[in-house]
Amino acid sequence: MNLIEKVLEDPDKYDVGIQPRDWPRRYVISAIELMAQIAWAIAMTISILGKLANDSLLSYVMHFTNWSWTLQTVFYTATLFVPLLLVGLIRLRSFVGYFSEAIVVLLFFPLNGIVWSVMVLVSALLGFGSPFITDFFERYPPGIVFLGNDLFHVFPVLALVIFAFLYGTFILMAHYDALMYFDVLRSPARLTSYVLYQAYIGPLILATLYALIFDPRIVYETTLPFLVGFVILIMSLTVFNLTAVLFVFALILRLDNEIQSETILLAWFLRNHGSADFMGGIFFYEKKTGIRFRSE
Repeated sequence: MNLIEKVLEDPDKYDVGIQPRDWPRRYVISAIELMAQIAWAIAMTISILGKLANDSLLSYVMHFTNWSWTLQTVFYTATLFVPLLLVGLIRLRSFVGYFSEAIVVLLFFPLNGIVWSVMVLVSALLGFGSPFITDFFERYPPGIVFLGNDLFHVFPVLALVIFAFLYGTFILMAHYDALMYFDVLRSPARLTSYVLYQAYIGPLILATLYALIFDPRIVYETTLPFLVGFVILIMSLTVFNLTAVLFVFALILRLDNEIQSETILLAWFLRNHGSADFMGGIFFYEKKTGIRFRSE
């Protein structure tokens, strides 16, 4: 009988942990990730405060880029503890763990759709010769304009891609937990609703709310027809968000065939976080006796 079979005989009897020899590199990488995310969240917050100091609140909320930027700031601040969850300094099955999973499930893919769509729509505005965009080239050197465009429209995409690369295992586990808890995979109606929310409904909630309050054609001084803008938005969500959602769902379906207990799920999580260098370095132990069983 192998170790996994032994654990599966009575999974509630066991828990999983990280081998001491694997702690140093995990902690160092986790500390770097944590400091980088804190720095990014602080930089985004300072940017918001700077904009509010130079312009009125109304001027700030009139632009959808700022809505996206604010939501990003909330997301990165709310997920600050993910690096600590990844190395077991905070237990995954704790309030912080469940809260972080909820934020990822509710916001990651909707935010992914928003940042990609903003970048594409800004490019469309530039292509249609929006005075709002072209005026910047008359008021500032081109280098400053392109730097500002990259900071507020391109960097958000890169930041979210980096987040997915670093914490992909956590994103996968968060969605797996949500799908299992609500039994989504066994219900076509719930599965369809879940996919639609992640790919389209989530991002469109924010975009629709903005469009109900402000007229984008007036704010951005564009002749781009509303219908054309909407089509561009849907195409962006389909290409950059739906494909990502379906990719994750494919991984979840594969994972669902492998995971047979909560203990095995946590073991999978700890074994697969990070690069191939992290494979192994975990152990199972009996909750009552503390007797360890190595897992390589």
